[in-house]
Amino acid sequence: WLDAWAQGEAMLGIMSSSQSEYQRKWTLAGIALNYLKIRDSAALDATHRQRIETWLRKLAHAVRPFFDDPKRTRNNHLYWVGLAVTAAGVATNDRALFDWGMGVYREALAQIAADGTLPLEMARRSRAVHYHNFALAPLVMIAELGTANGIALYAEADGALHRLAARSVSGMMDASYFERAAGTKQEPPPRGGELAWAEPYLKRFPDAALPQAWKERIA
Repeated sequence: WLDAWAQGEAMLGIMSSSQSEYQRKWTLAGIALNYLKIRDSAALDATHRQRIETWLRKLAHAVRPFFDDPKRTRNNHLYWVGLAVTAAGVATNDRALFDWGMGVYREALAQIAADGTLPLEMARRSRAVHYHNFALAPLVMIAELGTANGIALYAEADGALHRLAARSVSGMMDASYFERAAGTKQEPPPRGGELAWAEPYLKRFPDAALPQAWKERIA
C-alpha cells in the first residue's frame, strides 16, 4: 500500500486549504511511524524501500513551508509537523530532517511556562485543556524518537515536558486552574486516542508525579 502511494506521489499536489495542510502533516506522521514498524520486513525489497523513502522525504519537505510561514501561529500545529518531519527523518535515515524536528521540539520547550502551561494553547480559551493535551502528544513522540536515537530530550529545558504533562493531566482531572488562567469554563476534553501519548510516557516514567486515579484510568 505504501509503495502504491509512493508510486502515485500521493499528497504531493497543491493543498487547497489550511485544513488540507493540517491533514497532510498528521497523515505523514502516522505513515512515517508505521513505516518504521515494517521497514525491515522481508516483504519490502530494496526497490520498495527506496521508492517509499524517497516519497517520505518529499512529503517531509512539502509539509514544512506552510508552517514556516511567519504568518502562522507556532502552536501545536508546529509540534505536529515537527513530529511528522522527525519521524520521516528517522524512517529514511535523513539527518537534516531529524535535526529540523529537533529544532521544533526545542522551540516548543521554550514556550512552556514555569507553571507547565503553553500560552499559545491557553489562548484557546474554553478549549485550553483540550489543546494542551493535543499539543503534548507530538512532543512526547518526538522525545521518544530522540531518546531512541541517543538524545535525552525529556531532560532538556529543566524537564519542561514533564511540567507540561503534569499540568495537562491535572487539567483533565480538575479544570479549575485552567478556568482561572483562561478566564472561562473549560469544555470537557475528548477521550480515547488523544491520550495515546500516555502509554509510552508512563512506560518510561512509571513513577511520574501524575494523579494515581488518572494512571488507573489509562491502564
